[in-house]
Amino acid sequence: GPVLVVAPTKPYAMDLARAVAAILPLAERARALHELVERRLGGDHPLAESVAKGVAYHHGSLSRDIQAAIEVAIGEGGLDVVVATTTLTEGVNLPVRSVVVAAQGSWGASGFSEYITGATLLNAIGRAGRAARETEGWVVLARQAEYDPADFDRLEPTEVDLAAISNLA
Repeated sequence: GPVLVVAPTKPYAMDLARAVAAILPLAERARALHELVERRLGGDHPLAESVAKGVAYHHGSLSRDIQAAIEVAIGEGGLDVVVATTTLTEGVNLPVRSVVVAAQGSWGASGFSEYITGATLLNAIGRAGRAARETEGWVVLARQAEYDPADFDRLEPTEVDLAAISNLA
């Protein structure tokens, strides 16, 4: 079934989607989305090349119509893989079988910042095996570190971790 890969940043999502697409053949089932992307963004846009192979990236800087078309395409079987920032983990009901959390943060000037944790992490893994479409789901948490049983503690967040605070309130 389709795979959602959750990436920590927009550049990470774009690069990973391009890397996955580079090893895949053209995907005829993605033709409609590919044509839309070419019309709206141009044939030389990096998303056009990936989509032609059944792989898309999704992030908040894409126009809303392209985001929606990607969401529809994965639901209709036009895409095999979507690499997304957390834009697809909150409120979008995607019919994916597998979710891969590619990284839970990123490196910056002050070291590693981990921000796909708590409620964000649970939302991400909750996309695997969507009701009425899949009978099971797979979750892969990719960690670039030695195995540590404590890594699984993050799957049982505290009430503080799960607190959602509105910026609008």
